[in-house]
Amino acid sequence: MLLLAVRRIEFPGRRADIPLDDDVTEEALGETLGSADPRVFLALLRDPRERHATSIHDYDVFPVGTIARLLEYGDRAVVEVEERGRIVRITPREDLGFDATVDSLPVNEPALPEIGERMRRVRELFVGWARTHGRVAAESAFARAEQNPSRLAYAIASFGPLDENARQKLLETLDLHDQLELLESALLSAK
Repeated sequence: MLLLAVRRIEFPGRRADIPLDDDVTEEALGETLGSADPRVFLALLRDPRERHATSIHDYDVFPVGTIARLLEYGDRAVVEVEERGRIVRITPREDLGFDATVDSLPVNEPALPEIGERMRRVRELFVGWARTHGRVAAESAFARAEQNPSRLAYAIASFGPLDENARQKLLETLDLHDQLELLESALLSAK
């Protein structure tokens, strides 16, 4: 699967525009888009100020990222983010760029009654934060994800007051209780 190093985390359940840098060729994107499985792996650069690496030895991305379906490309790639994944191996392509062998990460979806109270608390904090900061789009994205606890966490993380390190930590956190705790803490400190 084609590896795209990104400077911003995109969570499952979202459509995103990914800026493209020099390390991905049009040929690699065209090959991916034309394949039977047009998916790419989005991995956050550890230092977003760095240009993309030219050698596998200095390709410094976080191993947990997201698997996305490539929909179109030009100066940006348009993707539909599907699920979380972990890099098993990175290999250089014959042309410019890298491929990643990726394993999907499990989705931890406890029954709603188990997490209902924390979910309600995080929801209230987020709605208050969104209104205070004029984030109407955030509230509408939130409403679409409300019945799916992990999608709710991802929607809040996408629009909420988390920096990229906190977003990466959320992406790497497998337990939904821990994800909601991280979000609650971020929302409380952002007031």
